[in-house]
Amino acid sequence: MPAAPHKNQLVEVCEAEFARLLNVLDTVPDDLATRKGPDDISIKDIIGHRPSGALDRPVPGLVL
Repeated sequence: MPAAPHKNQLVEVCEAEFARLLNVLDTVPDDLATRKGPDDISIKDIIGHRPSGALDRPVPGLVL
């Protein structure tokens, strides 16, 4: 992730990186995304608990 010396730049970088993550997650089959591991946590659990309020706006493209 590139450095971002100002808040607005950090928001832009975070949104761009999260968009990249969503593109990767689009390739994960639903049954795998919801499968619990030994720690009883799934990919969907982790992504669903990402603090979208941290950027004071909804997470674009995130559908759970």
